[in-house]
Amino acid sequence: MKIARKLQLIILLASLMPVLIIITAHGDLGDESFNSAVSLGGVFALLAGGLMTKPLKKWVYLGQIERIKRFCAEVRAGSVRTPLALPGQSQSAVDENELLSLMREVDWMADRIGKRERELRETIERLESASSQARTQSEARSRIHSLLNRFLAPEMVDQLLATSNPASLNKRAELSILFSDIRGFTSLAESMAPEDLVAMLNPYLDAMTRVILANGGTVDKYEGDAVIAFFGEPVPCADHALRAARTAVAMRRELSRLNRIWLAGGLLSRPLDIGIGIHTGDAFVGLLGSDQRVSYTVIGDTVNLASRLQDQTKVIGWPILVSGETAQYIQNEFGLEFAQRATLRGKSDAVDIFKIVSVRKQVSSSFHCQDPVVLAT
Repeated sequence: MKIARKLQLIILLASLMPVLIIITAHGDLGDESFNSAVSLGGVFALLAGGLMTKPLKKWVYLGQIERIKRFCAEVRAGSVRTPLALPGQSQSAVDENELLSLMREVDWMADRIGKRERELRETIERLESASSQARTQSEARSRIHSLLNRFLAPEMVDQLLATSNPASLNKRAELSILFSDIRGFTSLAESMAPEDLVAMLNPYLDAMTRVILANGGTVDKYEGDAVIAFFGEPVPCADHALRAARTAVAMRRELSRLNRIWLAGGLLSRPLDIGIGIHTGDAFVGLLGSDQRVSYTVIGDTVNLASRLQDQTKVIGWPILVSGETAQYIQNEFGLEFAQRATLRGKSDAVDIFKIVSVRKQVSSSFHCQDPVVLAT
């Protein structure tokens, strides 16, 4: 039975107490008085039961409603922990069924809200994680962009970051390495005032860098007056050997232009000369360094051989030398002359060395295009 029905029975029994008392005292009453007392007691019991049931039933329901209100307040506060305790169900009493239905609806609502709250928190956590990863990737790309701008033309940097994963920068690839060095720079530096040396060296490095970038090359590093560059990465190009050879020719042309300026301004008493060595082969290329400082560079035997070829320009007496591996890629565009087969320092096998003596596919058949270029040292 429902709570209200139980209360009705209790009230009815309580109301019949006077009748029971009257029945017990039957011996002291006459028949007529007894009958009147029983009738009055019955009427009193019925009236009391009817009048008291509704207020008490309302009181019981109000208590349940208050529990629901408190429960809803917990739901609004986000502290849903314990479901409502449901009394036993009965098919009678429409009011009680409505209350039970309401309580079930509130429990269902709380359960759904709890699930939605958990899903929302999980979604927020995923979004925060994705946002953090995006910030990290953005910072990494910004750092790489700033770093590569020091070595590459801006359009090459944009192309690289638009089409490649920065992690793919670290790889082994076939490259063409270019080494250049100013002849007699040590003695020149000793004879010049520091400010004059800087006034000469900075424009020189700037001009050489512009030539390298214009031909799609990457500036590896400056070592005093030496410039080291490579071609073929980070944006792959099949004609990297040709690009390196074109760069060497253009560097000589730029040096001729700078010499005229320096000689006319009295900064130098005699023109500068440079030697350039180029070798093509496999090398490791990528980001190397620490958290504080990182460089995009190349390492490997290919790099060392290019450096040795640059040294040979002083021995052979020719400004641009290439290895046999490079020669096979550029022979259709450049006139080549075999110089010698030599075992270079640090190498166990002999290397074929070629001179670049002309440019076959330019308007002019020699190095003398717009500016005169001194080929021999």
